Amino acid sequence: MSSTQDGVVIIIFAAAFFVQILCSELAFGIYDVSLQVRREVARTLALFASKRDSQPSLLRAGAVNQLVLFARNDDVGVARYGALAIGNLAVQGANHQELFDTGAVMALLPLAASEDLDTRRCVSFALNNVASNEANHGVCEKMGVLRPLVTLTKDPDVDVHLQAAFAVRQLSLTPKCRFQFIELKGLHPLLQLAESDSVEVQREVAACLRNLSLSEPNKISIRKAGGLEVLVKFALSADVEMAHQACGVIANLAEAIENQGPMVESGILQHLKYVCKMDREQGGQR
Repeated sequence: MSSTQDGVVIIIFAAAFFVQILCSELAFGIYDVSLQVRREVARTLALFASKRDSQPSLLRAGAVNQLVLFARNDDVGVARYGALAIGNLAVQGANHQELFDTGAVMALLPLAASEDLDTRRCVSFALNNVASNEANHGVCEKMGVLRPLVTLTKDPDVDVHLQAAFAVRQLSLTPKCRFQFIELKGLHPLLQLAESDSVEVQREVAACLRNLSLSEPNKISIRKAGGLEVLVKFALSADVEMAHQACGVIANLAEAIENQGPMVESGILQHLKYVCKMDREQGGQR
């Protein structure tokens, strides 16, 4: 190990020791810490949490318990940095169990309705990271993680609703989450995101619909919610990934006999014929 690496390790463990003492003192009320101090401590923890090598030290120091308190704090700045730190820790799947066990994930859920845009961005980012681990899906469904995600998909900010769409797409790999998302009336705001100017957002909408359409009842729900119009638009897109996902959803919807008549009446076969023509003209690249 080089001297530079030695120095980094010393700094990390010194910081972890400081955090451990501070968290202990806060917990026992030894100090009446000012608002400014709480904000700076929360910001510091968020910065340490952004570096993978520092995360084990933070966990060993018991910093996550303090982050839960920060996320629940009435001050916008303190809560925002608490949420950001939790989101940074959630980048690594190895930290997820600790975040669930300490109540860190649960502390994020009310913040989805925060009036502060940066806080909502942090929450959306954190929930997406948690949803990326399929082992968490059952717990997320029981905790009601999809409810704040529905709220976040309605957010006008592209960063917020994109991260929320990422999370919904991943959670929709699990049947119970697919069912819960439809029950929470998440389909309408998801379909509205099809009007986004962002190709990335549109791709995520298409991918979400593909996962949601794996469940039989959802095939009917998507068609009744006006999903065919969105899917035709995506299928005719010059973006190959979006067109591929949309055609996959159309095929899934056609598996439901109840859908086939309305789909034919809507002119879906003519649209698919045109999609095939476009594909031939582009040399089969679609």
